[in-house]
Amino acid sequence: MALVYTPWADPLLDTINADIANTSTLASSLLTPIVYGADLFGDEAKFLTGNFGFDGYMGVPGLMGADAEQTAAEFNVAWQTVDPALNPSLRALTSAAGLAGASGTFATSLLLADTMPLVLSFPVLLSSLDADGSDFEVTLSDGTTVTPQIAGLTPNLEHNERQTVVIMGDFGNRTTPGNAGARYPISVTIVNDGTPLQMIGRSGPVNAVGLSIDSSNSYVAGNGPRLVSAKLNPYSDLGEGGPIGVGAASQNNSGSDSYGDRAQYRLRLYTSAGFSPDGIASLMPDDFDRFFQLKATTESGESITITETGVSYAIGTQGTVTVVGLADLAPADTPVNAAYVEDHDNYYDVILEGDLNAIKALRAVHMPSGNGYSAVYNPGGPGNSPDAAGAAPGPFTVASQEHSIPISFDLDGAGQVTFVETDGDVLRNPWNLLPVGELQGTAVKDTTTGQTILAFIDPQNRRFFSSFEASSSQASDLPNDRTELSDIDLIDTRTLDALSGVVVSGSFS
Repeated sequence: MALVYTPWADPLLDTINADIANTSTLASSLLTPIVYGADLFGDEAKFLTGNFGFDGYMGVPGLMGADAEQTAAEFNVAWQTVDPALNPSLRALTSAAGLAGASGTFATSLLLADTMPLVLSFPVLLSSLDADGSDFEVTLSDGTTVTPQIAGLTPNLEHNERQTVVIMGDFGNRTTPGNAGARYPISVTIVNDGTPLQMIGRSGPVNAVGLSIDSSNSYVAGNGPRLVSAKLNPYSDLGEGGPIGVGAASQNNSGSDSYGDRAQYRLRLYTSAGFSPDGIASLMPDDFDRFFQLKATTESGESITITETGVSYAIGTQGTVTVVGLADLAPADTPVNAAYVEDHDNYYDVILEGDLNAIKALRAVHMPSGNGYSAVYNPGGPGNSPDAAGAAPGPFTVASQEHSIPISFDLDGAGQVTFVETDGDVLRNPWNLLPVGELQGTAVKDTTTGQTILAFIDPQNRRFFSSFEASSSQASDLPNDRTELSDIDLIDTRTLDALSGVVVSGSFS
């Protein structure tokens, strides 16, 4: 059995299962203190990308009903041609969201808002993420700065994929740089809004304030979506799934849901934006051959290119590798046709089986994006019939270009992290941000990846679970190399001007 649970895990499992069963359709239902088996895409907290996603697709008036296609065109929203007999959902027809749906999900009025996916190396501590967008500042090409209207996880909502924050607001237009009236993001920065954003690293929480990255424009040729990481782990179900109310498409879509015991390894592709064959349609389980190649090198130096699903490739004398299929798409029992709708997040899993030494010979993921292979697009068009009479005029987000990315190996699970607070915010050490707690025991052991999750209880009897050690309840990190505490005089505030205010900082007990 890959996942071994002890009785210490009972509160953890109760919390996870209750969160998955949450039927709320509000995006705020995702802001729970759960990071569970999440990947670390690097050794430090940083931005990987922070690009302009698409313009004007969130909160489109009149996008429901018999005239939806005409309405979409009026608001310059791409529309897909799908056989009505398939009974396609709105998401199969457009990547835009209607005014009522978007505003209802985010509990605020979103009218023709833009998006930016902020792709981070570490998962976010969600109790520190402010839904009003105040953790972020976007600098625009005209020199102004704007605060997003919304920040949230959707659609990156599963418990092990909380590294991407999507912000929404007015970030620009589709006029490309160098043309009159062009307005677009040039950078995004994490700022201190009074409740600083934190991320979860290998050793615990880290402060994300000050991180910044330049933004590219998805309407400019060459700036299409791309891979930012390709991380290989032994397959595990740990952290799969998220709240069903906002993520029905993310349920039961894992490698084991789709392929059972054939899911031996997971090559997680982390992307700068959602991938789509045309900006609306979904990737499908058998689409590896259409978009991807894997590169391997044998012990003798021979290069092997893996191009097909279901074919066993011999990697020299090291054994074989087979691409079983793609996962983290739609629920496993979803009919695969033009109405298929995957979860459209920033993660795609290539499920592999084979011999360990052959798996270790894998070197890179290649996306040809041409020469017999299809390119991918951000959500946002052009769709499969951009030249149809009456269609939206565009321009639309641009296609991917040929690129490769090296595969990083995490065969012992050291590059995965867990931090779950089951009883509310736990006490934290102000010097290093670590939760303070007494070890109760091991709660979960993932015998496949090697990750161990420990159970702790803080001085207020609040339980939490983490893959890293907690802080002791005894102060040990005193400023200026002091080893002993000294008394201080009380501060008499009676003579101070109440209107001018007083700021006192430090650690008090």
